[in-house]
Amino acid sequence: MTIPGAAIQDLENALEAGLPDPTAPLARFLLWNLRGDREKALSALDPKTRQFAWKDPDFSMLMPGMFAYMNETDQALEWLQHALDRGIINYPLFSSISAESRSGRIVSFV
Repeated sequence: MTIPGAAIQDLENALEAGLPDPTAPLARFLLWNLRGDREKALSALDPKTRQFAWKDPDFSMLMPGMFAYMNETDQALEWLQHALDRGIINYPLFSSISAESRSGRIVSFV
């Protein structure tokens, strides 16, 4: 099984087991993102869920990569800047967006 395939299965199992809010909407965002359904993924991120993810250190690190995965460059860069502001540095995860001028400034910060 591929890594996205295994992640999809794990997310489906977790959702079936009954994740609490606000973890469940974030799991749906990740699941639909990995399945390639951009619209469903974005619809899972209501303002309350985004606020939770913004404040959570694990999701602050995860969200830039997930937005980059779905080619949402502006969102990826916004979340990446937020992660860097929080002291989270994981440059290899974001190498796909490093050619952008804005991300070039961020990468030079790293």
